[in-house]
Amino acid sequence: MSQFFDAIVAGSCVVDLLCRPVKLDQPLVGGKLHYTEPLLVTAGGITSNSGVTLARLGLRVGAMAFVGKDAWAPVVREMFAAEAIDTSMVLPHTTLATST
Repeated sequence: MSQFFDAIVAGSCVVDLLCRPVKLDQPLVGGKLHYTEPLLVTAGGITSNSGVTLARLGLRVGAMAFVGKDAWAPVVREMFAAEAIDTSMVLPHTTLATST
């Protein structure tokens, strides 16, 4: 039986490290501490952003991309799995790291 997708997304997958809140009225210089919430680690990039949007609209989505053989690759795969995006073509790159 062949798989059927409504959409295939392909391209870069990036792991985003979100630091918030950032107080724009205070300069980020001079060795001063800035208190923030814990970092939020999530997937981003054109493939992730469009794939998640399409999946949330109810489409069956498959993703095609490279990730590294590193600690960041599971972040991409786990987010896709949580959004029901097929990851069978999200492949490990032999020499490059996952984009962050």
